[in-house]
Amino acid sequence: MDPFFGFDGSFGSDSDVSEGEIFDFLRNLGEGLDDGDSDGSFDFDFDQIGGYGGFGYDTSHVPPDEREPEIVRLAHAGFLTQIKELVDKIKIEKDRRLLFNASKRWTEVDYKMSGFTKEHEWNALTPLATASRYGHVDIVRYLLEMGIADPTLRGCPSDDVYFDTFTAVEDGLKMVVHSPIREHKEKKFKQCKLLLDAIKPFWKQAEYSGPHYSTNRKTKGFPNCPTDMDGMRRALANIPVEDFESLKDPEPERKLPNNQKQKRKSSISMCPCGSASAKGCTKDACGKCCEGPCERHKKKQRR
Repeated sequence: MDPFFGFDGSFGSDSDVSEGEIFDFLRNLGEGLDDGDSDGSFDFDFDQIGGYGGFGYDTSHVPPDEREPEIVRLAHAGFLTQIKELVDKIKIEKDRRLLFNASKRWTEVDYKMSGFTKEHEWNALTPLATASRYGHVDIVRYLLEMGIADPTLRGCPSDDVYFDTFTAVEDGLKMVVHSPIREHKEKKFKQCKLLLDAIKPFWKQAEYSGPHYSTNRKTKGFPNCPTDMDGMRRALANIPVEDFESLKDPEPERKLPNNQKQKRKSSISMCPCGSASAKGCTKDACGKCCEGPCERHKKKQRR
């Protein structure tokens, strides 16, 4: 039979497996047990060995995730005016580069069956990749025209998901399939893709573009830039600006219950005084305002 754990953290077996064999088995798993007591027995920390069946994991050493940078939140929401106001406050180009390429640092915790955890630190998406993923054409064009938002920077927004700006727009286009206003959203994503295809030849992959978090991005100051700034801006200018007002998401049509539909129909005909017109009145007036000739109100007068 297989060895088992006792409730008190002791180790036992209902077979002839010796403690030494069990100790060697656990040591081979890398649990870091000591060499045992003088009597040949040994103790271990059940919190570490127990894994999913134990008493939990110690993650006190894992740093809290950073807050999403303000410019990324604005890019996600599609607020171009607020982004411009934020950028206008910063006059030094080095600081603008830090702003345009900002991303959240977050930690993925991998819980091992042995009871230990393994951590992976990631960069989330930049403002440009975020705007591309959500189809905000005007923000994508603005960030590209500035020439300091690097589209080659990769990020990991969630476990096992990795995007740079070029792949982020592709992911957004896939999500449109499930949208009730698919046609309108597709226009936005296709426009984003045209803009990105136009500037792609002018950007080389940054050496620090990987999704794993590193301080190198900030310490280097995001020096990557277009190989031909003027040429890139001319390429962007050749992409016509769409009428963004016509691309706004339409309000979904609301279906009214039958009783509300009837009320809406009856309120179409109104008396000049503001009251609802009397049903059957050929003058579309209420009983007080109708001057005739009207069969409805003549009958009322004869009563």
